[in-house]
Amino acid sequence: MYRVILVDDEPWTLAGLHKIFDWHHMGFDVIDKTTDSEYALEVILKEKPDVVFTDIRMPGISGLDLISISRENGLNTEFIIISGHDEFAYAQQAIRLGAFEYCLKPLKKDSNHTLLKRLAAHLKTKKTSSIPLDTDVMSYNVHFNNLLNYIKPHFNQKLQLNDLCEQFYISQSYCSELFKKELGKTFTEYLLSIRMEKAKTFLETTTLSIQEIGQQVGIHDYYHFIKTYKKYYDVTPSKYRKSLRS
Repeated sequence: MYRVILVDDEPWTLAGLHKIFDWHHMGFDVIDKTTDSEYALEVILKEKPDVVFTDIRMPGISGLDLISISRENGLNTEFIIISGHDEFAYAQQAIRLGAFEYCLKPLKKDSNHTLLKRLAAHLKTKKTSSIPLDTDVMSYNVHFNNLLNYIKPHFNQKLQLNDLCEQFYISQSYCSELFKKELGKTFTEYLLSIRMEKAKTFLETTTLSIQEIGQQVGIHDYYHFIKTYKKYYDVTPSKYRKSLRS
């Protein structure tokens, strides 16, 4: 069982954090929880837990301080930052300090299983591999670029952001922020833009049917493809193709 400590200065949030995850089923054991960040630091340094879930803003010692001090003391503990503040700077600083994930309040119940699954896989890798996973900002940006380079030739496949983040060792929250900051789009919008550009090119340069083009770009439902294309370009695929002939 991976040992976990929960830290949040709000008692009701701490209680919710303890209840919302299926800890034991996923191989985790909550060994302590506290609203006192100074006490939390003492326990972390003493117990050296595998994981710490912590709020980012707390009186006295912040969640970022907990990470920083733990690293200074040589701890390889994984930190999950929980915050109500949707600011990219917080995510960036948390990742720079080596946080595994940056989650926004309120936590979504349907994403908790995925988070623990990724976390357990990561911890297992740490114990069986001698190669440490880089966690600084530069390394995360490299992982992000690798992720983008993977999407381009695989745009017609069924791609899910959580799967890609797991594959390229990058926090999903941080990755989402990078899409907005670097590309000005969400992951879904970016993937759609590639698919629509490819569809437009197919209409211009091939004699493939509308249905075949939809399948070529990863949208297999004929009517959904037509609706999506019209919404994106304000014209249906067939009308656009006819306009090219006139």
